[in-house]
Amino acid sequence: QKEHNIPFENTGEIPEEVDKELDYSYQDLMRTQSNTIFESHLSGWLAKDFPETLKVLLTCDFDEAMKRVSQRENISVEEATELSKKRGVALHNIKFKKLYGVENCFDPKYFDLVIDTTKITPDQVLQTVLKSLQI
Repeated sequence: QKEHNIPFENTGEIPEEVDKELDYSYQDLMRTQSNTIFESHLSGWLAKDFPETLKVLLTCDFDEAMKRVSQRENISVEEATELSKKRGVALHNIKFKKLYGVENCFDPKYFDLVIDTTKITPDQVLQTVLKSLQI
């Protein structure tokens, strides 16, 4: 999106061919690299055919998520909520359905582990993932 001078909140303006090129190059990296953490809205779906890859979906209650965005971005909860409307999950799902026929890129069927982070610390999330990896 930087190459096309498109602000993050307007990612819907990225040309489809650019989106697909980026997503598939990301998928190629996932296929060829090991011991690497990949983070993306589509990562679970992109790695769906990689059984050796642990695919983790982190979820969170909406109110808690808006509180976290507010703190991270140093904005009010109301502003965080508006930002979520501009670049929220529903908009991503519309885009991914159009590009790839994916109804819900956050469908748990694309993930090996789903963790609700609403009431747990980042360290507890890490410990859950490590336990899943048997580390």
